[in-house]
Amino acid sequence: MRTVLTILIIAFGIMSLVGMLTAIDVLKQSINENFSFLGANTFAIKNRGMRIQL
Repeated sequence: MRTVLTILIIAFGIMSLVGMLTAIDVLKQSINENFSFLGANTFAIKNRGMRIQL
């Protein structure tokens, strides 16, 4: 019984990790697609001086 429970917990952990990594990849892809339609040189964000140029 303990072995089955351990295997189920490990499987659930692996599935959770894969699900979170997949969700992160989908989010990254969605953000990239949303910004790509703006085109190149549309905006620049600079770290120094906290200046945002549109």
